Amino acid sequence: MKKGFTLVELLVVVAIMGVLAAVGVVAYNGFMESAKINTHKTNENTVADFIKLMFLRCDIEGDHVQIDGYDSPHNSGKGIDCNYKDSHGAIFEMNNYFFHYFDGVIENAFNSNEGAFIAASGVLGNT
Repeated sequence: MKKGFTLVELLVVVAIMGVLAAVGVVAYNGFMESAKINTHKTNENTVADFIKLMFLRCDIEGDHVQIDGYDSPHNSGKGIDCNYKDSHGAIFEMNNYFFHYFDGVIENAFNSNEGAFIAASGVLGNT
């Protein structure tokens, strides 16, 4: 008597492995999409918390707040001017300050070829 598997048995095993692989790929893609969404939410919360902290520092320290290790390209390294009150120009300046601070630090989870933030002048980061 010959030992071994018949052709039908081998085809059944290959078919089962194919079905399992297909299910695995779909599940993997779902996990990856979920991970990207969670990464984006975490990055968004990190940036929001940082901005809140800077405004809190403005309330406490007044005048100017310098972010350690970063010189603003727009205001000669003075940091954030905290004396602005409801001024469109001040908001734009602070916006640019934060955008440039996070440029290259936080990446786009969905497309690494695009920047993570969109500014008035276009997409920032990895451009």
